[in-house]
Amino acid sequence: MPNQLLNKKMTENAFQISLIAAIYFLLFAHPIVFNLVDKLFEMTGIQLGDTVLTIIHSVIFAIFFFYTVRYVSTL
Repeated sequence: MPNQLLNKKMTENAFQISLIAAIYFLLFAHPIVFNLVDKLFEMTGIQLGDTVLTIIHSVIFAIFFFYTVRYVSTL
């Protein structure tokens, strides 16, 4: 019985984390967001290439995802 409860809880958490990851990916990987961030950096005089911009978005995604997983795991 306890094994079934643990399995159910892990399935719930996995679903929640997957759903939130999909939403984060949609937000952080959207071309409009990429263009906005690129323009903001250009306004400050910083020219970023496509690879560096992708790395920045990946790091931000990872930070948000880490804290989300940490939060969902405590529920």
